[in-house]
Amino acid sequence: MNNISIFDTVGLTWHYAMASGNILTYRVGNTTVLGADGNSVIVYGGTTDNYASYSTEVWTLDVNTFTWVKPIVKGSPPRYTFFSNAILVYTPSKT
Repeated sequence: MNNISIFDTVGLTWHYAMASGNILTYRVGNTTVLGADGNSVIVYGGTTDNYASYSTEVWTLDVNTFTWVKPIVKGSPPRYTFFSNAILVYTPSKT
């Protein structure tokens, strides 16, 4: 997934960028949300287009540099998550 399609919601136009870093494998049905920092996109799960394998990987894409990173995630992931929806709820710390 190194070819990134970008939709400009203000100008209503499409742009394209090439991503770098460790490129995640092709998948469909993954879940994607904007990160709490507003500068990253988080991708989780998905399956190959023929449903031969399922992913429990988490990847982040830095939207400023278009660099993919596979973070170290702790705990047991949900199994076989694909074609699902997600939202990110972020409450900033008041400290």
